[in-house]
Amino acid sequence: MDKRTGLMIIVLIGIFLAWSFIMQMVSPPKPAEEEVEQEAQPQKEEPVVQQAEITPAPLEEELVEKNDIRLNTEFDNYNVLFSNKGGVVRSFKLKNGNGQETEDLEMIFTGDHGQAKEYPFSISLGDYTVEAVDTLFEYFVDETQNKVEFFRTFIYKETPFTIRKTFILNPSEYMFELTVAIENQTADYLNLDFEGVMYTLGIGPQIGPAFEKLEGRGEYRKFVYFDKGRNEKEVQAGQVEIVDKSTINWTGIMGKYYALIIIPHFRSERIVFDSRELSTAAPRRSALYIERPAAKTSRIEDSYHVYVGPKKRSLLEKYNERKNNTYGLKDMHLEEVVPSVFLIGAIADLLKYPLDFFFSIVGNYGIAIILLTILIKVLVFPLTRKSYESMSRLQELNPKMTELRAKYKDNPKKLNMEMAELYRREGVNPLGGCLPQLLQLPIMFALYILLQEHFGLRNAVFIPGWINDLSVPEYIVEFNFTIPVLNWQYLRLLPIIMLGTQIVSSKLTQTSTGTDSKMKMLPYILVGVFFFILYNLPSGLVLYWTVQNILTTAQMYVYKKYFKNKPPKPKKKRFANLQSYMRR
Repeated sequence: MDKRTGLMIIVLIGIFLAWSFIMQMVSPPKPAEEEVEQEAQPQKEEPVVQQAEITPAPLEEELVEKNDIRLNTEFDNYNVLFSNKGGVVRSFKLKNGNGQETEDLEMIFTGDHGQAKEYPFSISLGDYTVEAVDTLFEYFVDETQNKVEFFRTFIYKETPFTIRKTFILNPSEYMFELTVAIENQTADYLNLDFEGVMYTLGIGPQIGPAFEKLEGRGEYRKFVYFDKGRNEKEVQAGQVEIVDKSTINWTGIMGKYYALIIIPHFRSERIVFDSRELSTAAPRRSALYIERPAAKTSRIEDSYHVYVGPKKRSLLEKYNERKNNTYGLKDMHLEEVVPSVFLIGAIADLLKYPLDFFFSIVGNYGIAIILLTILIKVLVFPLTRKSYESMSRLQELNPKMTELRAKYKDNPKKLNMEMAELYRREGVNPLGGCLPQLLQLPIMFALYILLQEHFGLRNAVFIPGWINDLSVPEYIVEFNFTIPVLNWQYLRLLPIIMLGTQIVSSKLTQTSTGTDSKMKMLPYILVGVFFFILYNLPSGLVLYWTVQNILTTAQMYVYKKYFKNKPPKPKKKRFANLQSYMRR
């Protein structure tokens, strides 16, 4: 094996390793649920607090369950429905997502857990294993302050205390405020101390929007918290993970395009991430619990700020400066929920601006991706041309290289020395064809991140009836079976078109030197590998790769026709005049 063949193999291995690393960083595959052993799943513990110990105080009039409590205020970003059974949020719908949705997006998934229905922002008196309070609450609605308040008095060990939950919504932001107050009806200390926990705020059992499955790339749910930096918590299906820290600024659950983030404004001792199963018919749980430590006081009032909305940096960065948000929050760094890789993430953020600019002009993200690909190809053409020139020069030297190999076939050391001398004498860099391409890899990986995660691509139509959503794979036929090994259930047209364009591009760019006979199959192996990698990835990414192949083919055609046979400009020798003067 000669040096060029070995170098090419090393480059290909590096590309695949880097690609796998980026894919793992951006969207790690979902743990296989069937691999979780049944005996390893934590069983639900018996409630610390027995239901008989805490009872609702009697009321003069019996309450009626209402599940459609709302404010009449017109909100820009969402619509909320409350229920007085437990004082929870029954429905939280985001308005039209990115303007391309046909209907509002429900951000609350519910499902059976044990014998109780779960809804977010429930209260459990005790730790996370205790069933949520589902008593009917009294309530009132204050339209002037966009406030909905729930309250109910309970009796514990003959002592009355009141739970009060207040939701204050914001007409212009994706954030709202939640206040939980518990007060003794006497001046005595609250005796709500259940093994060190007063109450637990529960957010579960799952956040929206709706999904068919969580395979890690098309859609996922991840737990995240901020403690002097971004931290992700991987929780296997059927498991519970507990984080014991009192320095957590915020925590949340995030999907591919949306997130729920909660900021507790008190020192919480621990948070709980729960991925236990809901039921055989419901999606996997991604629930979050914040446990409030017990306190010796007659009254506590805890404040939370909750963000439910898109994972868009422009929206999340508002909470780093007081002047940019109505709550006066600062240095929250909520934008950390948006995945980013050093350097590559910065390039992805940079490429987002021309993509959105093109979309603002043409109103179609598919066309915007095509225009962005053209722009990138134009910008990197100097590097591409140098790569073509270097490959052409190596091809011209092939007869001399073949002669040297035949002459020194029994003396590898001498062969390497003569090859090096030939490269030096002819002014050819043997790595010149590879290095310009390697320099473009960060751009390629950045585009992968951008086209995988960019919020604007959700439900973005390119060609109606075929590519109706650039954020997911397209298909033209759905099989009534699954292809073994590949696990394919759809026939996708765009990856097939991409495969054809890449074969043509590889054939045109392949040189015809003698050494290429040993590695002529490598470009086609690479084509096949990329076909299988991209087959089930979002249409936006496959569209970019297809257009890039077409442009690469066009560039190579133009180069061969107009530049290849054009004699290079003679290089000026440095200090030529000085050398001539010295000779005289």
